[in-house]
Amino acid sequence: MEQRSWVEIDLGALSRNFEKLSKLVSPSRIAPVVKSNAYGHGLVKISKALEPKVDLLVVGNLEEALKLREAGIKKAILILLPLFDPLSIRETIKNGFAFSISSKSVIPVIENEARKLRKEAAVHLEIDTGMSRTGIAPEEFDEFIAALMLSPYVRLKGIYTHFACAEKDLDSVERQLDLFLSCVKRLPNLNSRVELHASNSAGLVVRRAHLDFVRIGISLYGLYPNGKLRNLVKLEPILSLKSHIFLVKRIKKGQGISYGHTFIAPRDMKIAVLGIGYGDGYMRQLSNKADVIIKGRRARVVGNITMDFTMADVSHIEDVREGDVAVIIGKEGDERVTADELAAIAGTINYHILTSIRESIPRFYIEEEGVKPLTLFSSESYRG
Repeated sequence: MEQRSWVEIDLGALSRNFEKLSKLVSPSRIAPVVKSNAYGHGLVKISKALEPKVDLLVVGNLEEALKLREAGIKKAILILLPLFDPLSIRETIKNGFAFSISSKSVIPVIENEARKLRKEAAVHLEIDTGMSRTGIAPEEFDEFIAALMLSPYVRLKGIYTHFACAEKDLDSVERQLDLFLSCVKRLPNLNSRVELHASNSAGLVVRRAHLDFVRIGISLYGLYPNGKLRNLVKLEPILSLKSHIFLVKRIKKGQGISYGHTFIAPRDMKIAVLGIGYGDGYMRQLSNKADVIIKGRRARVVGNITMDFTMADVSHIEDVREGDVAVIIGKEGDERVTADELAAIAGTINYHILTSIRESIPRFYIEEEGVKPLTLFSSESYRG
């Protein structure tokens, strides 16, 4: 089958990142965050690779949790999205997923659905210590815990918070953590252990925030949320995004390229037409600014990126042919284009670059033996 563009994921690098991060947070445990298609890396395959190493996987919603169960994942799963409708709550309890709660009004709904199923509901209570998003206010904590203790079918399995500014303000992390711990120290003695978690990837630099486990997403995939973490651990990006060259064209001086003619050729040029566009998640904001790598050399994107195609100036690169591979994110030879580089150009964050890659783009996973290059019309040489 013809592949215009595709993603390669290095599972060996994923494993190495996990081991390095495990040493950094020990004795705390890692709960990998695999929401949003594992940050663009592939929900099921990444979860299967990590499952033997962890006790808990963290997803964003019920649909993701169900996909993992259907794929044979047996480890515990936590859904971060607070649930409120009875059907979703029933399905969650039925499948044994833990889920987040942020509202006292949902407790009777959970109780009712759990009673019907004659099955306990496992919940994690979120405390809003500064994110101002989901979670209960700290002053509601005692009342909320009392309400949970009165519910025979609702089991409190965890309490957590989420750091709002860990990427740039570690003092705010300390303040949020102090507020969080001031709440949980009032927790009454329960029959079962309640696990505490607060730290995301950016919060890893604050040691006392590690608690029982840490929720790590972006760093597992080899990217950094801030410079401070870069000084603590050496990580490897595990994702490469590539595309085939569909056409090589000669452009005359003065000729406009792509919609709106935002680029006018200053001289006679040679242009490669790549099989990737903003419909695949390669952001239009990168037009006329980003580079791709072709035959180990950088080539500037010229003209507006279209829904299905991107044009690059290859005037300085010899022997570029239709069917050659362009590296959109990743490394070839001495050159590397990173998600951080593209994020800086687009005025966004590396998370956004990765999660924008469409799920419909094929993901190929490199085991220890590696992979062979794609041909223009076949993906059979890949091990998926």
